[in-house]
Amino acid sequence: MQKFFLNAFLSATAALLISHESVSAQRPFSLRGFGKEAVFGVSPWYVFDGGNTKDHFYYRQFLLNTNAAISLTNALDVGVVSYFVWGKERLRPVNEYNITGIFAQYDFLYRKKESDAFLELGVHKGDLCECSDDAPPLKIPNLGYYTFTLGYEGRLRNPLFWEFSITSVNTFKRINGALRNQFLLFNIGLNYHLKFRK
Repeated sequence: MQKFFLNAFLSATAALLISHESVSAQRPFSLRGFGKEAVFGVSPWYVFDGGNTKDHFYYRQFLLNTNAAISLTNALDVGVVSYFVWGKERLRPVNEYNITGIFAQYDFLYRKKESDAFLELGVHKGDLCECSDDAPPLKIPNLGYYTFTLGYEGRLRNPLFWEFSITSVNTFKRINGALRNQFLLFNIGLNYHLKFRK
């Protein structure tokens, strides 16, 4: 399964690059261009599991996604992202986790000013393992991840945009004893678009 996701990741990356070269060849003009726009984003997410049954755990989790990107071309951005995660079980101290990495983002609707749909591919390092649906996360140092993100962005008031996205997080190596090596992160947040020149 991990080889399947890795091959899909590499294939999608190649397809994005080929698609981008084709689009660039057809549209020689520049709407943003290299280094003409930066985007700074932040999005919080809260998860609560009340543990309604005797054998089920009680768990709360707060996640904060912070990211920054810069345009390479009209449709392609690159950037850095960090996920800060705080988890709390009943009668236990707060556990802190982090996932940090780099990503490339392809904007499908870069011609539009009001909205955008995008695909994002990333490589990360961290210590969060969502190893089971029926237990809180484990903290395992130096985990490697590859991610796929699909998202939509809409303008609130220039230069502020709202965003909703879903990220599939996959570990490169299978973790011993883990019931799963993939989990989803949801993001609802705000992005600030900063243009450097016309």
